[in-house]
Amino acid sequence: MEKFDTICALVTPSGEGGLGMIRLSGKDAISVAARYFKGKLDLLKAKSHRIFYGRLIVPETGETLDEVMCAVMRSPHSYTGENVIEVSAHGNPLLLSKILQSFLRSGCRLAEKGEFTKRAFLNGKLDLSQAEAVAQLVKAKTSSALTVAVQQLEGKLGGFLKEIRSKILAILSPVEAGIDFPEEEVPEISVQDLRADILGVIGQIQELLKTASSGKILKDGVSAVIAGKPNVGKSSLFNALLREQRAIVTHIPGTTRDFLEEWTDIKGIPVRLIDTAGLRNTRNVVEQIGVSRSKEALAKGDLVLVVLDQSRQLESYDLELLTLAQGKQGIAVLNKSDLRGLFSIRKIREIYQGEIVCVSALQNKGIELLEEKIAELLMQGRIHSDTPMITQVRHQACLEKSLGFLREALETLQKNYPLDLVAVDLRGAVETIGEITGDNYTEDLIDKIFSEFCIGK
Repeated sequence: MEKFDTICALVTPSGEGGLGMIRLSGKDAISVAARYFKGKLDLLKAKSHRIFYGRLIVPETGETLDEVMCAVMRSPHSYTGENVIEVSAHGNPLLLSKILQSFLRSGCRLAEKGEFTKRAFLNGKLDLSQAEAVAQLVKAKTSSALTVAVQQLEGKLGGFLKEIRSKILAILSPVEAGIDFPEEEVPEISVQDLRADILGVIGQIQELLKTASSGKILKDGVSAVIAGKPNVGKSSLFNALLREQRAIVTHIPGTTRDFLEEWTDIKGIPVRLIDTAGLRNTRNVVEQIGVSRSKEALAKGDLVLVVLDQSRQLESYDLELLTLAQGKQGIAVLNKSDLRGLFSIRKIREIYQGEIVCVSALQNKGIELLEEKIAELLMQGRIHSDTPMITQVRHQACLEKSLGFLREALETLQKNYPLDLVAVDLRGAVETIGEITGDNYTEDLIDKIFSEFCIGK
């Protein structure tokens, strides 16, 4: 166990609420809280994992701060591995500030960003991938993103990586034994078996890396730009996908002058929908700015939903947008399917080879199918894969680096170079996997990771 000073912080969101919680962690956490807590039992004598009702009273003045519930968790059986106290008080910001200041005057210091989780990692309560999952869990925007974060927090990814690391160590062990003890009776290494074992590990890492793009989408979300001519139903589609009347819808062309954006959950994927101004030539200065911004959003969007009005003939802007969608991830959305169509899907197929979905945004028809197509296009069926999902760019970089070391080892074997060089490559692969789980880390890496957490976590 690492020895640290005692820290405290507000761990619930700032602002008014029914309850607010302050957490203390460190060897003096219980004694600091006991100085203020007055209940039926002295906290210094309290058993671990019990909750006690009482009042917080300032010893010097006798002032009652609040009626509270106080949870006691003794080292090492706590989140941080240290003595931990969690004080639940009424959620008045002024009151919580007074309680926090009282603890700070009694020997605690204010926790830094992510310091509670950092201590949990340093004290061996979590591996580094689990610690990073804590921040991901807090920021998850959809149920699927939440599921992946929970799986990582439970150790699914860390366990898989440790298994890979153990396999590489098992390959490395006889190689190093043969190098270190050449005169001992060490069994001769089969180059063929060595090669097969390395290829097996490479296959596992490659499978894991296949989840990286999908994992990044679940973690960070994607932007979906709804584009089209004026009055084709872009804002109606925007509202239908949001399931609320967010954008103003009228029959007047050019109603949307600037783009609107909102986050929504599409089949478990966090999607930032962007409703753009209708693309057309216009003399209106304000509308011209809106059209210009729409084109910028189109260029940056991860997904393009090209909305076409089936009740109107295709025009040059329709064809231009379909061409743009052809070069990106895109779906042609044929809107107003409840009206008489003036062009066929076959006509669209002559110029566009991507997904085509017919909808009636106003009548909410075809929206479910469109959402399924969006999910298929973005995730390619990887949401419910049995393989753990990579969601961090750092993890992806480490795995690619480890893969490079293993491929170098194979090339070294193929060229009949000394096994010393194979051992160097295998050791490099082990160390880079260890950078993900925290078996190998630097202070700079740890500081960077936990600086991205919020205070109180």
